[in-house]
Amino acid sequence: MKYLLQSLMMLAVIEIYAQTPLTYNKFYSSDTVNMFSNGTNILPYTDTSFVVANTFYSNYYHKNGLELIHFNYNGQVIWRRVNIINLEGFYINGFGELIRTQNGGFAFISFRNPYWTGDMHDAHLMLFDSLGIFEQEKLYTRYPGSVDRAFAGCQTSDGGFLLAGFTFDIVDFTADTTNIYVVRTNAEGDTIWTKMFDYGKDERAGIVKEDYDGGYLIGGFTATFTYTESDGTGDGDGLIYKLNTDGSVRWMLNIGTWDDDCDAYIVPCKTEPGKYYVWSCKGISFFGIDSEARLYYLAKMDSTGYTYWRTEFTGQTKNIQKAIEMPDGKILLVGYDSFGDGYSWCFPDWGWMALLDSTGTVLWDRTFYLYDEETIYGYAWLTDAIPATDGGYIVVGRYDLQLQPLALPMTHVWLLKVDENGCITPGCNENLIFLSTNETQLMPLSNKEALVQIYPNPAQNMVTVTYNLYNQQQNSKAEAQLYLYNASGKLVFQTVLQGAGTETISIAHLPAGIYFCQVIADSGKTLWHQKLLVVK
Repeated sequence: MKYLLQSLMMLAVIEIYAQTPLTYNKFYSSDTVNMFSNGTNILPYTDTSFVVANTFYSNYYHKNGLELIHFNYNGQVIWRRVNIINLEGFYINGFGELIRTQNGGFAFISFRNPYWTGDMHDAHLMLFDSLGIFEQEKLYTRYPGSVDRAFAGCQTSDGGFLLAGFTFDIVDFTADTTNIYVVRTNAEGDTIWTKMFDYGKDERAGIVKEDYDGGYLIGGFTATFTYTESDGTGDGDGLIYKLNTDGSVRWMLNIGTWDDDCDAYIVPCKTEPGKYYVWSCKGISFFGIDSEARLYYLAKMDSTGYTYWRTEFTGQTKNIQKAIEMPDGKILLVGYDSFGDGYSWCFPDWGWMALLDSTGTVLWDRTFYLYDEETIYGYAWLTDAIPATDGGYIVVGRYDLQLQPLALPMTHVWLLKVDENGCITPGCNENLIFLSTNETQLMPLSNKEALVQIYPNPAQNMVTVTYNLYNQQQNSKAEAQLYLYNASGKLVFQTVLQGAGTETISIAHLPAGIYFCQVIADSGKTLWHQKLLVVK
């Protein structure tokens, strides 16, 4: 009998353990000294893994970039791919959107400099294979000299792509007003049409989705850009466009109020064609003429603007970054909590998420806050989420962490795995959840990744090689040879790399094709190799 009771107790313990959902709080960085990291997107990859887009700014390269990170279900890194993008400027808060493609690969929609220097931007599409290896890129511009930026994108049912953002001209060395800019491409990334939408002020688009009937949904914003307000805009209204497949406007809604409102974001309801989830905010100027307080909300609407329900988050401290409809019809909201007084714009200090049912009823509302929070921490938010197989959620964002005394805080990719109730500790019932930095996952770039970066790739006339040969175990002299071979194995270029630096190489004389780059140490050891595609 004694052994029977012991066996039953062990079985009970095993059953309880098996039913306990996996939860964790992790912070990730490839370079805690030089890299401002942002968990911009999270995408399902396999049944037991996912991919995160880390859009970063590197103090070392003085460029922005994209890191694709493949995590297993437990939050451990499987592989990663680092891509330096020729985008100048200090985009430390993230940029662009990563999506899965129909062939199992990835596409990244953003913008970059078309030339080696300067502030002019072109909309930018990067394509990757299923292992995150870069394949090709395309640039889109109205004309040389216009500024064209894409902030969001999607793949259409026929395999093409949509990019959405804004465009403006430079007139007498001064930026003109912006208009919404939409590019439609085929599956190869070649332009089918481009459209601009002018609402009379400064406009931009922040989201684009394909609707149930093959049309396209654009969520945007119209406002007067001004430096007198902390968010840079005044008299703003959210805009929604429904486009036909040729880019013509089928209908348009201005969902703003008389006050200073926010961008509108829209996604189609997965189970109810013709109905949409829309999130935005309205201004709260009755607190005072200088008030920049915002009241964020999620609404279920149709094409006429009829609202079936609308859920507002009072207190004016919670910001919705994204609404994700889950397979069970519930909607997970992710963003940040400023924990301010609700009367003015405040820094996004803490991560926040809430779960709503299909009628807009809030099921739970959680704010996530670090232990021993000090003023050095801030600018934290959650940006995206996917459902987990155990009924919980895996959420990504960014957090500013100071890991060493006197060191500058650097932003890290933030991974949260919560249970179905939004808890790190099962059974939590509080709205404010305290976390720890103990699970910081520091993953320094490998020797190969930190050694050499070559971009753009594909390239046409010039490539830039950025390198750091110091502290390489196979290369005590911090000197190496860079070789470039054509597909037949013929050497077409070589140069000496010494120490660390950047070198611009002309490839205008090379015919189109695939080339192979190698960096060889004085010992004969291959330190680095990569394919380079030259296009004409």
